[in-house]
Amino acid sequence: MRETMAEHKRISQIRHNGGPEAIEVRVLHKWKPFHTKATMTYLLVDRYGDAIQAMFHQDEERHLDKKIEIMKCYTVAGYECAFAPTYNRVAVHAASLDIDRKLTADPLTDDGTIPKTYFNFLPYEQLSTKLLKNQQLTDYIGKVEDLEWAEIQKTNSVLRMKVTTPGCKPVTVALWKEIHLPLDLSLITDVDEEVIVAFTALKVMPQQSGLQLQSSGGTRVIINPQIPLAQEMAERFRAARMGTPVSKITLRSITPVDRISESDITTIGHLYQQDIQALQSLHTVEATITEFTEARGWFFVNCTACGCRIYEKDSVYSCDKHKQQHLSYSYSVNCTVEDDTGTANVTIFDKGILTMIGPFQGITPSKLSFQLNQY
Repeated sequence: MRETMAEHKRISQIRHNGGPEAIEVRVLHKWKPFHTKATMTYLLVDRYGDAIQAMFHQDEERHLDKKIEIMKCYTVAGYECAFAPTYNRVAVHAASLDIDRKLTADPLTDDGTIPKTYFNFLPYEQLSTKLLKNQQLTDYIGKVEDLEWAEIQKTNSVLRMKVTTPGCKPVTVALWKEIHLPLDLSLITDVDEEVIVAFTALKVMPQQSGLQLQSSGGTRVIINPQIPLAQEMAERFRAARMGTPVSKITLRSITPVDRISESDITTIGHLYQQDIQALQSLHTVEATITEFTEARGWFFVNCTACGCRIYEKDSVYSCDKHKQQHLSYSYSVNCTVEDDTGTANVTIFDKGILTMIGPFQGITPSKLSFQLNQY
């Protein structure tokens, strides 16, 4: 194992058109973004605390796994510089690395000078600026107030953590199965003190009662992270309760929709009478769709080759790198629903639309628009 040597290029000095100069990094994380079929990502951090994403095709994974272990330190070279992803970007760096089996990764002695975490926390007051703008994903930190688990159909589930920061309203963080299953929830439920949790790479999504944070493929969840901000936050909450015991967190389970009885169903009018805290949990309403809001659009487009969000230019959707060969549509439909007690605005995503119109094979945005208008 090679000892750290003098000056290597810093991550902050990397440019999208630069050369593959050696950098000394720790490999923090590896994941496959939810919205891509073939692209995978490493997150690398250097001793100065700067981070960059390294992208590779999933066919290269077994070759790279022989060279790289998560949380180990390396001198890395043999990469190509590129622009950072334009959608679901985890690091703030404007560039990224394209890597394959030609990458060299010489092990470094871990002397503790390269961080074991990378955070770019957004304060509560700025969350609304990121609403549905997921080019750059959001890191967040707070004290756990509540845990709720729910089964989504029979193959997926979601864990909702309600977290709060000093002086701010609680925020719900929704973690999909791939993210919440590895968590040791006993670190939250079996303790008699404040539990601080840090989240990375979250999407900011709308919710009837305000905002909700939602996991992406790159999300990491660190319970009681050993960073000054977390320790300071825990101390502030500890001082605020002035010696009173901490209320233990319990994990609540929500009945799956296909097992809901008539007594579990509520009305739209009843929901409007609830306070914000009561609205944070799941509710079931029997209602009729009365209108689709076409002005909000039906869909957004990604490139399946690189994972980039694609925006319309001159009435055409085309990836700057891969042109029109790898387009993937994700659907998000806003509509009005009504029951005998009132109306509400609802946003329906892929899985909900699937239950309405059937399989997505061959469903282009124009066909979806037609089918929903016939619904």
